[in-house]
Amino acid sequence: MGDRSRHTVTLKPVNWSDAMAAAVAEVPGDADPAWCEAEMAAGRLSAWAAAIDGEPCLWLLWRVEDKELVIVVAVGRHDRLNLVDTVLPVIEAFAARAGLRSVRFHTTRPGLVRRAGAHGYHTAEIVLRKAIEHHG
Repeated sequence: MGDRSRHTVTLKPVNWSDAMAAAVAEVPGDADPAWCEAEMAAGRLSAWAAAIDGEPCLWLLWRVEDKELVIVVAVGRHDRLNLVDTVLPVIEAFAARAGLRSVRFHTTRPGLVRRAGAHGYHTAEIVLRKAIEHHG
């Protein structure tokens, strides 16, 4: 789905915005815009925007833990290119330049697991969750 070498991918730090909050709210699962905004305000998350050939395509929220870049939220799309194939190698290069040893993210999407696996990612853990009832 496109050759990354023929495209210019840029990453730039951004501030929290209503547009980012709306995008995060659309992420399936546990993404909570209020939590993300609070984590950014506390300095525990950084927000970034990715563009391909000048076209904005992806919001990212990440933190650094023990020399590891942890992508907490990634939301976006591109009509012609696969973002994993096109943007993830740029994020990895960014992390390497920052002296980090690895990149980690959690997902519930099997297709993303397969696509990331083609880039050398492997399953590092399995997370189990059960909702509990509150009595009282």
